[in-house]
Amino acid sequence: MYNLGMLMHVQMFVFLAESLNDDNIPWLPFVTAAASSIAATSSVESAVEVACEALADHPEGPQSRLSKALFIKVVTLIAEAKGVEHSKLQPTLDYLEGAAEQRGGVTATLAAQSLWADRCPRLD
Repeated sequence: MYNLGMLMHVQMFVFLAESLNDDNIPWLPFVTAAASSIAATSSVESAVEVACEALADHPEGPQSRLSKALFIKVVTLIAEAKGVEHSKLQPTLDYLEGAAEQRGGVTATLAAQSLWADRCPRLD
């Protein structure tokens, strides 16, 4: 389990950045870096779970959902920061795009548990 106090600090930063509506604040890289540092394990999936909970309108643990575009950005930022090669990341992103398409296309939402699906290529 991760540190709930740290998660609340990350959520507060997200709230402040969004409230200021300032595109010059690099809030997403900060959130993904913070999520990686407080995740229960060093895996991409664990960090994505924390990031989703910090960014979701209605946090629900591993079921916390983000828009398809935001979720894919989160996965990409965390995977790249952890040194996952693009050739390993791309099949996972392709799977997530397909999963989102099945759930409603552009308006679909995805959760960290999408990364644990049997058909999803692993990032570790």
